[in-house]
Amino acid sequence: MKEFRDLDCERLITGALLTYPQDLDVYRSAGFSAGAAQHLITDGDLLLVWRAIEKLAAAGVTPDERTVRNELDSKVPAPFLSALVSGVPRLPLQNVAHLIERLSTLYRCRVFERGERWVLSQLAEYPQAINNGLLRRRLDELTDLQNAAPDVELLIDDVTMLQLPAPRCLIKDRLVAASLVALAGAPGIGKTFIATDLALSVATGKPWLGASVVSSGPVVYVAAEGVAGLQSRVRAWKQFNTVKLEDMCGFRLYPRALCLLDATEVETFLRATRRLYPVLIVFDTLARCMAGGDENSALDMGKVIAATDRIREATGATVMFLHHTTKAGGSERGSSALRGALDTLLLVNQTDDLLTLVCEKQKDAPAFAPVDLHLEQVDGTGSCVVQLAQAEASPASEFEALSASQRQCLRALLRSFPKDLGATSNQWMEVVPDLSKRTFYRARTVLLERGYVASRGPKNVWTGKAEPEGRI
Repeated sequence: MKEFRDLDCERLITGALLTYPQDLDVYRSAGFSAGAAQHLITDGDLLLVWRAIEKLAAAGVTPDERTVRNELDSKVPAPFLSALVSGVPRLPLQNVAHLIERLSTLYRCRVFERGERWVLSQLAEYPQAINNGLLRRRLDELTDLQNAAPDVELLIDDVTMLQLPAPRCLIKDRLVAASLVALAGAPGIGKTFIATDLALSVATGKPWLGASVVSSGPVVYVAAEGVAGLQSRVRAWKQFNTVKLEDMCGFRLYPRALCLLDATEVETFLRATRRLYPVLIVFDTLARCMAGGDENSALDMGKVIAATDRIREATGATVMFLHHTTKAGGSERGSSALRGALDTLLLVNQTDDLLTLVCEKQKDAPAFAPVDLHLEQVDGTGSCVVQLAQAEASPASEFEALSASQRQCLRALLRSFPKDLGATSNQWMEVVPDLSKRTFYRARTVLLERGYVASRGPKNVWTGKAEPEGRI
């Protein structure tokens, strides 16, 4: 049965008012109030927020995030309110009206569906009711309601679309909030160390592998492969990061496998986690969380993806799978339907003691650069933490870090002019005739900024950085 609701729309219209409470009259002029919210808003916590807004406004108090938080007195978790006002645009009257019309249409569809089910149940129980006047009137009402809510109104128009909040980051330049992520690698390579580090970094707000956590908050970790190993990893992380073992940091454990192919289990899980408003849910591993299914089957993988979509919609959390790669390595195991559905795919590779985290897919942004890691033993815990590798850059790696046009310019400078004298910019540009003027000056700027070339009066001179002359 279809759910006629749009939680993103409900959150947007609520969050925009909390961010710009001076626009309350705009909402009222568009026909939206606590009374209307009783019918148009389907999320229970958002309804509580709207009741608090109306109560504060009636008392002459500005209903912003702070005053609403105080009025609710912990009835709604603080992370929920913070997420509502994060990056929300100001909505003019026209856009408020668009959103209200959409919520009104969905409300009429819900009423129609309930009425339709009532009519069918009456006919099933009392076939003779077809001649009942009440039943006939009800059918007429449903017909009128259906005519008032054409299917086209369920679509989002371009004006409303442009007012929707931009995607928020979970981890700056790496992971998007409310996205679907997979972390894949060979068995025993260290995926759980990386996932544990991510989960605890998000829960505490500490940087993750050198990148800042933008949306910190509660984390749920589904330990489908058992708790014992995870226990020592969490202890090691807390000790290494000077977090007291007895201090709760927002990390919650689901200490058993969850079958994502079982709708009843998924709903039970949601009842246990929804009120936490987690920002990240980790499934360790995908294979253990689709028991009885075939990961090579597009049908079974589609069911798993649908279950994670349900979880993401209900919680607003980023969902991450830990998954295995093929025996040959280099790609994730199972149906390609998973890769198609992922927003981000991360692969873990290993060379000797060095681990490399590779962004294999980034749906709506450029893939971030590979991150080299190593495992560091934590005394007294019997476990490790994952840390950034601090290898010194070799001249070869410094040279390979340049783009093709930058390498071409550097080669031309060294091959065409004395190294200690260099060349003017015009002279230098003449020896790379296949590059446009714009490309040349862009490459020159990067070489100067990164210290490969220095300006000495009118001349550009090599600093000695990067590959020796034989490689150049």
